[in-house]
Amino acid sequence: MLDKSNPIGVMDSGIGGLTVVRELQRILPGEDIIYFGDSANCPYGNKTADQIFELSCHMLQFLGSNGVKCTAVACTSFAKISVYSDSRRVQKVQDYIDQHYNEEIRLGQLADLVSMTSVSFSRFFKLRTGKNLSEYIIDIRLGHATRMLVDSTMSIAEICFECGFNNLSNFNRIFKKKKNCTPKEFRENYQKKKKLI
Repeated sequence: MLDKSNPIGVMDSGIGGLTVVRELQRILPGEDIIYFGDSANCPYGNKTADQIFELSCHMLQFLGSNGVKCTAVACTSFAKISVYSDSRRVQKVQDYIDQHYNEEIRLGQLADLVSMTSVSFSRFFKLRTGKNLSEYIIDIRLGHATRMLVDSTMSIAEICFECGFNNLSNFNRIFKKKKNCTPKEFRENYQKKKKLI
């Protein structure tokens, strides 16, 4: 748990951000500061957005492991990591998952799809979608399963495997946790409501 005694983090692509540190010390005299100046990889100006993203993730991980309560960015090079680029990457992954939800999908293969390491991609995806990758895939698969329960006469086991789940009991457990009923109950409830209308 963070409190007022935790330090402020400052991340920079070199050492130019020391002016930011001095200004923070002037306006917040009682605060401890951890400065991470990545002089080993500077300059950042000739790096791609993916490289800058990767380096910034390492800096944030280091600062986070040292318990900083917030992080100040002291370099304009980080602005190269554009929202548009991120949106294209997320969209590319989401499109792939939508097309292949019924197959085995691995973190590494999606990371490769957008030219990122698995660790960076995992963090990136959670940050952009608010869900970790497995939660996202499960939600997509459950959406398809729900539709099939309503629109088809396939057995629950067939739907389970058709939607990419590889274990019927796991499918039933996840479905019940997310939908507050089993797939069988869901189908029965829908059919009862359909008859009433």
